[in-house]
Amino acid sequence: MMTGLLFFKPFPAFADAFLDQAVEGQTFGTGLMTGYSIPSVNSSTGEMTLMNGAVAGQKVQQNELFQEIQAGSMDGISASYGDAATLGTQVNNGLGSLSTGTSTHAYAYQTLMGANTAMPNMYNDPIWKTSDDIYSLKSSLINDLFMDVTRKRAFQKHLARSTWRI
Repeated sequence: MMTGLLFFKPFPAFADAFLDQAVEGQTFGTGLMTGYSIPSVNSSTGEMTLMNGAVAGQKVQQNELFQEIQAGSMDGISASYGDAATLGTQVNNGLGSLSTGTSTHAYAYQTLMGANTAMPNMYNDPIWKTSDDIYSLKSSLINDLFMDVTRKRAFQKHLARSTWRI
């Protein structure tokens, strides 16, 4: 009983250390985002000017990053940065245009969506089957490894003691 009291460390001490690390991580992330600003986009030319770090001031054409992009087509997405509702609308509009469009991207999207393939059956997956067989003791692999292991339990007054023998 005294041994337990000597080595007892209260649970809140562990929680405090965890919370301290969480606050430190949040502070670090906030510091990284404080100086960040999104690239400016010239909608008439399709040119993006990068604003952060070693590439600040560098100009990149949108169609160098994304094939078949047209000048002005990124305006909605860049304007919706930081606004979840507006971004959601932009994404839904983009999916709608992919569903009915005639661009290479739209044809690829329509092909994937039209494939109508079912989700894979994980029960037939060899990795899942092996692990399931091991856990349910159906595998000869696990049974062979532990064939010589026996377990005996001896009960004494208010104590249970297990012994393992090989």
